[in-house]
Amino acid sequence: MRKCLTNEQRKGGIGQGELRRAKSEFAHVYGSGLAARRELAGISQTELADRIGVRQTQVSRWEIGEAIPSLFFARRIKAVLAEATKSL
Repeated sequence: MRKCLTNEQRKGGIGQGELRRAKSEFAHVYGSGLAARRELAGISQTELADRIGVRQTQVSRWEIGEAIPSLFFARRIKAVLAEATKSL
């Protein structure tokens, strides 16, 4: 009996399961880096949240790898942390 291939297998791409795992791994790596940089800058989650316009719970979700910030918020985070570390 002939086995059917998915479109991803035909194209040599990755499947949905692999994509989910890669996204989850990226979220955890990004989150741990965000937490480390924020702590190095001496900023609390609440302060970072206030400065970029989100709730503290959202910053927490990013740091523990439950979510990934949009490009808009990633740029704001970068600007806030860069400014905070300049003053050290």
